[in-house]
Amino acid sequence: SASPVPLDRLEVKNLKAQICKGRFELASLVVTDFGKPTAATVRLEGAKLVNPDGFKQPNAFSLGLLSVGLETADFSKKPMALHDITLKSLYAGYVFNGNGESNIAVLFKPLMGGGKKGGETKDVPADDKSEGEAGDGKGGAPVVVDKIVLEDVRADVGAGQFELQSLSLADFGKDTPMKLVISGVKLTNPPGFAATNAFSLGSFSVSLETADLSKKPMVFQDIMIDSPYASYVFDKDNVDNFTRMLEPLLAKGGEAKKETKEKKETKPADEKPAASAGAPVIVGRLEVKNLKSHVCNGQFELASLVVTDFGNSTNTQVRLEGVKLENPDGFSGPDAFSLKSLSVGLETDDLSKKPMVFHDIVLDSPYAGVFINGDWELNFKALFRPLMGDEKKDGEKKSEGDEKKVAAEEKKDEEKKDEEDDSRVVIDKLEIAGTKIQFDSPIPVLKGTLPIPLPTFKDIGKDSKEGATVKDVGEKVLAEAKAIVGPVGGILDKVMRNPSGNMKELLDIDAVKMLGDAKAFLAAGTTNVLGNAKGFVTAGATNMLSGAKGFVSGGATNVLSGAKDFVSGGATNVLGGAKGKLGNAVGSTKEFIGGFLPGGDKKDDGGKDGAKGKGDKKKEDDEPAVQDKAPEESKGLLNKVNPMNLLK
Repeated sequence: SASPVPLDRLEVKNLKAQICKGRFELASLVVTDFGKPTAATVRLEGAKLVNPDGFKQPNAFSLGLLSVGLETADFSKKPMALHDITLKSLYAGYVFNGNGESNIAVLFKPLMGGGKKGGETKDVPADDKSEGEAGDGKGGAPVVVDKIVLEDVRADVGAGQFELQSLSLADFGKDTPMKLVISGVKLTNPPGFAATNAFSLGSFSVSLETADLSKKPMVFQDIMIDSPYASYVFDKDNVDNFTRMLEPLLAKGGEAKKETKEKKETKPADEKPAASAGAPVIVGRLEVKNLKSHVCNGQFELASLVVTDFGNSTNTQVRLEGVKLENPDGFSGPDAFSLKSLSVGLETDDLSKKPMVFHDIVLDSPYAGVFINGDWELNFKALFRPLMGDEKKDGEKKSEGDEKKVAAEEKKDEEKKDEEDDSRVVIDKLEIAGTKIQFDSPIPVLKGTLPIPLPTFKDIGKDSKEGATVKDVGEKVLAEAKAIVGPVGGILDKVMRNPSGNMKELLDIDAVKMLGDAKAFLAAGTTNVLGNAKGFVTAGATNMLSGAKGFVSGGATNVLSGAKDFVSGGATNVLGGAKGKLGNAVGSTKEFIGGFLPGGDKKDDGGKDGAKGKGDKKKEDDEPAVQDKAPEESKGLLNKVNPMNLLK
């Protein structure tokens, strides 16, 4: 089992080879202490495989440096021990020429028989599996690695470019947990897309147990993901970035993949294995920070996600913070959706158990923005327009029959999903606090922010052994929300169920405007009826209480102060005895009273004189005579007086 050829040193310089249609080059290879008790080292520099003519990329493969330290004294020893592996400036390309041929196919065409022929000889039925050895059952890692370091890794795949700044791995296959750290990952989009990258990652680190790979479940102690980014966007031809990126691969491999799929479909269905108890993995802690994504026409952000004690635990905790989906351009509000935080406590000790048990679910400040722009387009349609189809763009209006057919198919799909969905839950407490919906549209009633103070839901699903379906929970929450929202809920429901429709046609604008114009009755109306009802309350009060000069203030002036002919002037006459006014005032008073006494029908010209009152000049000696006449004359004294003048 020892190495047959112990070797102190092997060195190869400036190696070149012509292989089929390609050329291979190696600047140097050095091997030391091979087959000896001390660790051997292998070092390669300047390796490359040159592409044939017709490709933009010069190389199919290149490597700046590969250095390996390993044990070679006894090859029968298991596992094999690798001390250090270092790769620098690694490049690999799987690209296509103008004829749609890949560089690998052209490079090795003589060996592959032109591709098609060779492919046929290698076809293996989809259900045919090779009978490999079951293994020794020990479950240990095949190799033990002290350390692996990769730096400056690049690749061209189809029309996309991949970059990896660095990767380091330590203690793989050992009793101590393995540590993996990756940083600076990037997958670039092809030209023609708003987003530069399809995927990027600031850093990723994980700590897991690898001493026994057969051990189930696999145990991850810590996982940290920092600044991940992904985009799913469309070009001007409404083709997504991943399809464009892999277009050359899909064009060449689609037919073969289809045949394989058909073979798999003809395979008799096996019985489903019994669900295994417990989670497939155990995670002590998972943390994701600063996640961003460009989805269709919107930007999604997640400030943080933390999961603790996942798997084999009755108290798994999940917490999300800072969730946000931004609106596309052309809408008044900044966000279509946001959530301050979501906290979930649940049991994950047995994921096959039904119903799934949630101890508590708390949503803090969920917000939804429902915006319809000046073109009567809903913001959610604008966000996901490439997926929904742009009705404005093609200008085709669906017939009533088509719309009914689509609606029937959608209903059928929903019913099928409901039948297939056997997810059952029990929730001890569900709390949704600070819910708000913001509306903005050309319709007056659909403007403003509507708070929805939902109650706390308790013991959901506990009234049944099977628990409640997820749909039941959603409907329970929606029912409460609709009861609070009122008639606006019907409009909202109609809008959200048909996000791809033309909002102007979808909504019964006349009916909605009636609600909108109810602003004159509800909003402006309350102003008019309560605040603007100046004629009744404010101004009215001014007129009736303050401005009613003829009755209270001004009236008091007339009646009490300004009634010079009755009080003030009269008082002057009473106190000062000036010009006999007192007698006239008293006489006029009697006439005033007498006019309402029985017998006032009598027409008497003398009433004119009595009515003039203050215009008559009488001596003080006449006062008794006036008083004596009063009972008789009072019957008709005020009949000639206009009652409206009295009211004035």
